[in-house]
Amino acid sequence: MYLPQFAGSGNPRGKVTNSSNEQFGSIDLRRALAESVNTVFAQLNVKVSPADTRRAAVDAGLPKDTPGLGDNYTNILGTASPRVIDMANAYATVAAQGVRATPYLIREVRLSNGAMDCAVRKQLTPAFDKDQTADVTDAMRQVVRVGTGHNASLGARPVAGKTGTTTGNKAIWFDGFTPSLATAVGMFNEVNGKTTSMVDVGGYSQLFGGTIPAKIWAAFMREALQGSKVESFPARAGVGDDQLAPPPVTTTPTASTATSTSAPTSSATTSTTTTSTTTATTSTVTTTSTATSTTSSAGSTTSSGSSTSSSRSSSSTTRPTSSTTRPTSSTTRPTSSTTGSTSSTTGSTTGSTTRSTTLTATSP
Repeated sequence: MYLPQFAGSGNPRGKVTNSSNEQFGSIDLRRALAESVNTVFAQLNVKVSPADTRRAAVDAGLPKDTPGLGDNYTNILGTASPRVIDMANAYATVAAQGVRATPYLIREVRLSNGAMDCAVRKQLTPAFDKDQTADVTDAMRQVVRVGTGHNASLGARPVAGKTGTTTGNKAIWFDGFTPSLATAVGMFNEVNGKTTSMVDVGGYSQLFGGTIPAKIWAAFMREALQGSKVESFPARAGVGDDQLAPPPVTTTPTASTATSTSAPTSSATTSTTTTSTTTATTSTVTTTSTATSTTSSAGSTTSSGSSTSSSRSSSSTTRPTSSTTRPTSSTTRPTSSTTGSTSSTTGSTTGSTTRSTTLTATSP
């Protein structure tokens, strides 16, 4: 597909492709999100405007000064370089039904008379209408149910999220949430201070956000949510459904007579934004260079990336996202963040090159 709005240096005709040049035909936004169809969201950004896409990302929780977060048409495909904590915070906003929390760090918890004193004054800001986030959540559930994020499934526990893979496999992401906890996982490879493509890592000839990041996300969330109640997401609200044109009527001939049947060629779209969404509460994050480290706080969580010499992955979670096409962020150094009322961070090192960190947070 060629879109003049996407033309630029190295791409004079504005060519937009999907992973492996896969073709999907006419599909709705739910399936486009589930399958990470770049060509659909590129067209959507032309209609919505890149300025509104950027505004949605900022409303969700990405800082305005996030590197690469501009008003260019390609912002829908993930040209920014957000921190892990900011991505987790953004997805937590969606999980918290549109309420954004300012992340914070817990430095210490003091005990007084045997009681824990960790009261936090949370800074909460309404960012999106809850009906909008309900529809976005419904669309992102398809990513895990039938799409590129199936490795993030938690069985009977509802999950919503989005995979992300940059050109050349230099960065891969999985950001997702349950009704109470949001986590972001980012992974990249660095050699001598320069990001490079990730090949032959963990037995994979080619890496995507739905491979190792989604598996890290699921492994962490199983532990973080162990023993907690299985909660349900809000039902889909169907914002804008009344504005959709009725599906065309097609005629299907049979052996004896021709009967007229109504067959929808495309289903109603359920998500109206394709940029990153926000997370709910504030968050705390800690990363260490040791194999594992955990920390918990009463208010929020944030996450930061780990530093290694060659291959790095980081993830963050928040307790109480619009999402983008395959690359949720094209940053060469993906980080993930989390917000919420409690947070924990764990890091693990495999071999001498790969490392992951995970953070969690609870919503207000």
